[in-house]
Amino acid sequence: MDEIDWQPVLQAGGRVLGLDCQGRWVLGDGWGRVQPLDWLVPLLPMLELHYAEVERATAGVPADPPWEELLRLALTSGSDYWSARALDWLEGGHPVSALLGVLDEVGRTGATQRIRHRARRLWKDANQGLESSSAE
Repeated sequence: MDEIDWQPVLQAGGRVLGLDCQGRWVLGDGWGRVQPLDWLVPLLPMLELHYAEVERATAGVPADPPWEELLRLALTSGSDYWSARALDWLEGGHPVSALLGVLDEVGRTGATQRIRHRARRLWKDANQGLESSSAE
């Protein structure tokens, strides 16, 4: 396997998210092994960090992190834990607008009542914001 030249950006759960020299996301395992980011499941521990911390660490990075896809994965995983971590990020400031369909679904079919209520509240708040901005 070829050595990947990369720059670490963020670490969580024994994983290190970084960018290679071509601006693509890669994942390091803490043992010096680095691989292209072609599977999001190993990134789930990133959701254990506060979104504001993640946002600061990735500000100015030349490539958009795969957060929307990661949040979608966590919300639809059927796991109460990962759904709750994803909702923490959304409540902590990650943009909600691209995930409205998923939030609507989780609001109806989420793993627990608490998850369903949180998803419904985020969906409702985002929709009210959309309605008020279109009314202006």
